[in-house]
Amino acid sequence: MAGDWIKIEKSLMDKPEIEQIAALTGLSIWDVCGRLMAVWSWADSQTEDGDLVGVHPATIDRIIHHPGFAHAMAKTKPRPWLLIDEHGITFPAFERHNGKSAKRRAQTMSRVQSHRANKRWCNADSVTDALHERYQRREEL
Repeated sequence: MAGDWIKIEKSLMDKPEIEQIAALTGLSIWDVCGRLMAVWSWADSQTEDGDLVGVHPATIDRIIHHPGFAHAMAKTKPRPWLLIDEHGITFPAFERHNGKSAKRRAQTMSRVQSHRANKRWCNADSVTDALHERYQRREEL
C-alpha cells in the first residue's frame, strides 16, 4: 500500500549508535541498518505509542534473525534505542518518528520545503517583501 512507510534519516548509517550495535552484534553497518528498518517497520504495525507489553527481546531477535540484537539496541549511548523491562519492550521517542502523527508531520515538512524551493509558486520571499511591494505600487498610483 502506498501509505505504508516509515521515516528513515539519511544520516542513519553515520550515527554512532549504528557502530555500537555493529560492534555488539558482529554485524556490518549495512546489516544493522537493514535489520533496524525491519524492526521499526514491525513495531510501526504493532504499536501506536512504542510500548509493547508482553513482548520480549527474543521476539525482535527472531524477527530479524539475529540473537542479541534487541539487547544491543538497548545498550546504545547516549540514549538507548530500545528499553527492556519485566513488562515488555518500549521504543523511546516512538511517536516522534513513527505513527500517523509523525507521518503527517513529515509529509507537511516535505510539502513546505518543496513549496519554498520552487519560488515560482511564491509571491515573494517573505510576507514583508510582499507587503512592501504592494505599498510601493499604491504610492506609484
